[in-house]
Amino acid sequence: MSETTRTLGLEPTKIRIVPQRLSMAGIGGLHHVVGLFVFSAVIVAWRRPDQIAAPILWFGEGTDILVHYADCGLCALFPSINGNIAFSAKILLLPVFKVSVLSAPAMAAIVGMLFEAAVICAIATSPTHLKAKYLCAIATLLVPTAPENYGVLLYSVWWTGILIALALLWDTSRGLHWLRLTFLIIGGLSTPFVIVAAPLFVVRAYREPTATEIAVVLTACLLAFIAALATTSVPPTQPFDASLNIGAAFLTLSKFFGLFIAPLAKSGLATKGGLLIIAIASLAYHERRKLDFYFFLLTTLLVASIAANLIRAPIADINPFGSGPRYFFLPYIFISFMLLWLWSLINPMASLLKAAPLMLIVVAIFGGMQQMFFIHPVQERRSWSEAMLKCANTQGETVLPLGYNWTISIPQDKCRALIDGSLIK
Repeated sequence: MSETTRTLGLEPTKIRIVPQRLSMAGIGGLHHVVGLFVFSAVIVAWRRPDQIAAPILWFGEGTDILVHYADCGLCALFPSINGNIAFSAKILLLPVFKVSVLSAPAMAAIVGMLFEAAVICAIATSPTHLKAKYLCAIATLLVPTAPENYGVLLYSVWWTGILIALALLWDTSRGLHWLRLTFLIIGGLSTPFVIVAAPLFVVRAYREPTATEIAVVLTACLLAFIAALATTSVPPTQPFDASLNIGAAFLTLSKFFGLFIAPLAKSGLATKGGLLIIAIASLAYHERRKLDFYFFLLTTLLVASIAANLIRAPIADINPFGSGPRYFFLPYIFISFMLLWLWSLINPMASLLKAAPLMLIVVAIFGGMQQMFFIHPVQERRSWSEAMLKCANTQGETVLPLGYNWTISIPQDKCRALIDGSLIK
């Protein structure tokens, strides 16, 4: 197999400087991994130039994590954010506050981008059953939605949903079980997605009743229980009827499938979404003898991710380039993974059929790029450091800026304590 083919992810690359065990697990090609990491960070920064030119803390980063950190330090790890444990955001953001609260927005943006680049590398190199893993990684960088989930440390919680998917699709014959559990624990303590993913770990353990799978499924179920407790401990901020009727079903088809393939379309989205499902089903039927249990798990992950979002947000109010692009992040990624899985199985001699899955992804990405908000516009924002210094020198409370014109009021003594507690002032 050629070097180009291996780079696309059809076969893990191995080089001598990588330890033998990691090489056998498929984590090889150090130069490829480093290159992908740098490329990923650059693409994330390209999609969020606002977080480079004028970085700012996001709503939950300020109103929840910063406030709790100012009140009690490391105990900020424990309170939920709207029912979300958000472990990944807290464990990465608290050290930022400790190093320099004055530079927190810039440092948080950098750490967030690096974390996302690390997840991209995990997609490409982890020993999973995914196919065309490098292409899967690149597709994740170019999801046809507004870049809400990119370059913001708070939204690392959505990226940890990918880690849960990797843990579910892990190739246990290639080892690194500790890494699999690490991915699962980070994801399970960060996103409620583990609640809908846990039953799929049960299905896999039932089919593969090994000691390893039993340990993994018990961990997944425990994490799902903890996430469910956190989620139900907070009343919904915007209660809505989550029942599925004909109208909601057509909206689901239109938004999660139609807008994926035709993000510029204004009409006929249900038809376009139906055609995309038919295309995927037809390709899967054509390659049915090559498909395995893990493709079924990926398919059910897609269904679970859509179901989870239907429970969390009213389908009529969300849009990949309007309100709530984050809700389309995982479903669109899983659709891309399915198409690339099918592409990897199709005989190259059937050139038109082979090109079909890639063309669907290219059309989706190209359509997304035509949208104004595929790349976040640079905005003028108030200086966080100036506002913090003003707060420290002003009696009473001072209004501090957050993203999207949100604000937070902090009293003088808390601002002084935050600055004084920083390693770099």
